[in-house]
Amino acid sequence: MNFVESLEAVYDLAGQAHTPSSGSLARSVKEALDVIERVVQQYGWDHISMSFNGGKDCTVLLHLLAAVLYRSQRARTNNTALAERLKDISCADSSSSSASPEPAPIHSESMPPTPPRPSPGRVPSALLPTMQSVYITCVSPFPEVEEFVDHCVARYSLDLVKVPGPMKEGLVQYLELRKARGNDDAQDGRNDESVKDIAAIFVGTRRGDPHGAKLDFVTPTDPGWPQFMRVHPIINWSYADVWAFLRRFQVPYCSLYDEGYTSLGSTFNTFRNPALRRPRLVQSSTIHEDTSSAHPPDTLQIPPDPLKAPPTPDEGTEWEWLPAYELVDESLERAGRGSSYSGVTTPL
Repeated sequence: MNFVESLEAVYDLAGQAHTPSSGSLARSVKEALDVIERVVQQYGWDHISMSFNGGKDCTVLLHLLAAVLYRSQRARTNNTALAERLKDISCADSSSSSASPEPAPIHSESMPPTPPRPSPGRVPSALLPTMQSVYITCVSPFPEVEEFVDHCVARYSLDLVKVPGPMKEGLVQYLELRKARGNDDAQDGRNDESVKDIAAIFVGTRRGDPHGAKLDFVTPTDPGWPQFMRVHPIINWSYADVWAFLRRFQVPYCSLYDEGYTSLGSTFNTFRNPALRRPRLVQSSTIHEDTSSAHPPDTLQIPPDPLKAPPTPDEGTEWEWLPAYELVDESLERAGRGSSYSGVTTPL
């Protein structure tokens, strides 16, 4: 499935939401698209931004926004030739055809293979106009997350502004930077229509996230915060919905999710999820015992050293980590997150 086919397939699935055979994912996608379209109609793309930090939830949101943006852009331009050109932009990474194949990922028989990594090629702006976005960084981010964010900037044509956290201070700085850019353009005699006040910011928060339980689809920011509307199109999605979406539409995601991580933050408070750990299956070679000796095997037992601590059950065990989509108990999604650290941002 190439990039354009993936975007179009999002609306194809949403169109099945009201059929008797539709599953929960179709209804979730339809609900999210409806929210996005209403907000876009109310505020316009020029007054909209999104919060993106490379996590799985905002990656789903980004692909949903791209599907809506592509559909509206195609309706305006009806550029069939351009769409044909974009079919060459595959969801697969251009470097994936290596001479040495990668080991097969761990996955259940009922699940499709892990989707490929993102292609770094930027899409033509006539297909996806530049989308405004903000990345509020945390202390000590994972290099894999930073690399994935850069891939998405190219893949989805993001006008991404990086500002340091915490969240409140980062939002203030982001909005001030945008305002300053608009003032600079005005002084230089340029009329940059893309620099306008932000009225709404899309966020990938879900109901089970911290501070997500009481949020609605559209919620104003709290008193004392920069004033705009927070938009949560996937607020009612489950953990399973997120992974079903990413894998069904072959949306690239951060590689850490294939290494046992289920929720990403700073390296100070993010670890592999213990619920995804399992003993590595090691093939043992067959040992042929020499039975030619007339003497019985030595059965002398050496007493334990009283000064040495007894071995733990895990001692000597080799472990491997299942990918995030193998997590069964959704309540353990954040089991790999430690205590909060000053300066570490959380979802908006």
